[in-house]
Amino acid sequence: MNLLTERLRNYWSSTGVNLCSGASRQALKSFESTYGIRLPEDFHDFISTIDGMEDGYSDNNMVSFWPIDGIKSVPEKLITFAGIPDYSRIANRLREPDSYFVFADFLIWSHVYAIKLRSKLGEKNQVLWICGSEYRKIAESFSDFLQMYLDDPESLLIPVLSY
Repeated sequence: MNLLTERLRNYWSSTGVNLCSGASRQALKSFESTYGIRLPEDFHDFISTIDGMEDGYSDNNMVSFWPIDGIKSVPEKLITFAGIPDYSRIANRLREPDSYFVFADFLIWSHVYAIKLRSKLGEKNQVLWICGSEYRKIAESFSDFLQMYLDDPESLLIPVLSY
């Protein structure tokens, strides 16, 4: 387990969040095979160690991290959600929407977080903040995202918009 995953597990445990057991090696291989991707080391470590929060749990800021069986590509997870916010058009606005995978949400889908996963390791796996059909890159990697989350979780709730 890497240091960030350990810090995250300790933080969530100290705040009473119930965590899932780590995903099995078979579940990880199946996920990679289904989507034709490779999980970067930091994201793999997170899922194999924690695999998100138990259903119905969120942190003190109302962010829920999902287990691997809930992580889906942006088109799979979001385009049928035309509520408030309306995610139905995000796949048309986002470049390469099939390569982004939604792994967490804030305040029951007020916005979500997605990581870019690719078939080759070594490429950047940026993390996006998505709300309806709007999105912003908020981290260059899952490790950067976790570092920001652990240092100042509120900084990830509504990213600074630059015009």
